[in-house]
Amino acid sequence: PSPSLPPNTDGGAASAPEKPAAASTSGSSFFSRLKSKVFATGLPNPGKFDDFQREALSATKGDYETFTGLRAEITRGVSQNFQVGHMLSMGDDKQGPSYQLITSYVTNSTLLTGRWYTNGLLLGRIRRELLPGTSLSMMLRAGGERKGNFLQEASLDHNGDDYTAQLTYDGREEAFMFSYAQAITKPLALGIQTIYHPEQNGAIYAGGLRYENDKAIVTAVAHSFGRFSATYTNKVSKSVLLSTEFLVQPTQEGMESTGVVGYEYRLRLNSVKAMLDSRGRLASLFEERYNEQTSFNLSGMIDYPNQKYSIGFGFALNL
Repeated sequence: PSPSLPPNTDGGAASAPEKPAAASTSGSSFFSRLKSKVFATGLPNPGKFDDFQREALSATKGDYETFTGLRAEITRGVSQNFQVGHMLSMGDDKQGPSYQLITSYVTNSTLLTGRWYTNGLLLGRIRRELLPGTSLSMMLRAGGERKGNFLQEASLDHNGDDYTAQLTYDGREEAFMFSYAQAITKPLALGIQTIYHPEQNGAIYAGGLRYENDKAIVTAVAHSFGRFSATYTNKVSKSVLLSTEFLVQPTQEGMESTGVVGYEYRLRLNSVKAMLDSRGRLASLFEERYNEQTSFNLSGMIDYPNQKYSIGFGFALNL
């Protein structure tokens, strides 16, 4: 929240200027009452359109979070707001041995993070709260073997009482995106999205819905180019989620459909998730936190059609 000026405490000489302040206070209270009676709906914020399927994808996309070989990460707090970390990974058949220097600076309204790789690649992220409910985020890239735009992504987000609007520039695809999500009732939310490519002079449209109650979450998202995704998540308990996803998307050979089932089990310090899809891929990720500073990760993936198997061990220490 923005800081407010202290009240005038100068004696009688301040009596004359106090009248506009009283009028301002009266006007502010009038608009506050008007907003609470006319605009406030009492509905929850639905979140971003891209996050409509967040619970299901957290379980059914577990293969995206798996890693191979050995990974160790050590983070140390230099001050209350500044941290420095080191990540070393070995045995990854795709990237090989690698080292990352990680820095982060966090305040109540600002987030700055950076990752530096041994090949000269530098990735940065900036997030700044401009106003209550409104924030600006940017992802930056410099150096590395593969060339690309310095500005990878810039996003302006606004969270209202019962809606979320987002305007994004994607520097990787050189496209602009606008999305809007609105709560219709307490369990139901609807959303739309438009992606415009200036070079192609064309746009992609998408629409989706999210329905959530105490027992389940149902979502569906459709794109104008033929992609359709539907998910169902069963809230077995506060700690256990069972999810399914059905995906249809166009390929060079025609339309392709995929089914995925997964689960996620979370406790205060531990978590495990696993997924199995119709293409014969099985993936699992386990995290054990011994305390707030130390954690151990175990990752595994089996690709039966391609006869590929991988396993990874990770260790993290926060000093």
